Amino acid sequence: MIDVAIIRENYSTMLDSQLIAIAKTDGHDLTPAAFQILKEEFKKRNLDYSLIDSAEETKTQIHQEKIQRVKDSVADDFLKSIWKYVIEEKENGIADSEILAGLQERGLDEQHSILILSGLKDKLKKIIDHNDTKMLAGGISCLAGTFITFLTYSSAMSAGGTYIVAWGAVVFGAIGFFSGLSEKGKYKRMLHNIEKNDNSAIEK
Repeated sequence: MIDVAIIRENYSTMLDSQLIAIAKTDGHDLTPAAFQILKEEFKKRNLDYSLIDSAEETKTQIHQEKIQRVKDSVADDFLKSIWKYVIEEKENGIADSEILAGLQERGLDEQHSILILSGLKDKLKKIIDHNDTKMLAGGISCLAGTFITFLTYSSAMSAGGTYIVAWGAVVFGAIGFFSGLSEKGKYKRMLHNIEKNDNSAIEK
């Protein structure tokens, strides 16, 4: 717990230059209680109050940025949960009308629900592209680990010494490759079914 009396006493014994330095460099980081005492000391000594105003503006800006980051994080989590719901429902063969109703139950209005559902194909393509990248990274890691292991083993067999078994790169690279392959296959099938249904609707 902050001892306000101690802070007030410390500030009262400081030189003007020290208080000005605090306002310039640390004013925006002070607790509300400490900042209030600093403001009072500035007024009492008739110091340049623009430094206090500047520190206060910075404090407000930092506070607003923190609030915005929290809002962005919450919005991002909400959007992820919405896409997860839509993709899972689509994978389970749920009709679009039911998915739209489910989206509205989760807080979206009708217009945004339709936009989400109409953007599903693009979302799936992005997920497929992401898994392509995951497969590439995993494949490179696995091959690199295998190559290093083989190269150092061959060197050790011919010249003696130790060799490196890059099992981490091989194992985790293989896991990344095959998990990406599995996910890609699943989402490609889903995308194919959606496009097939779209084409059928157009033909009708």
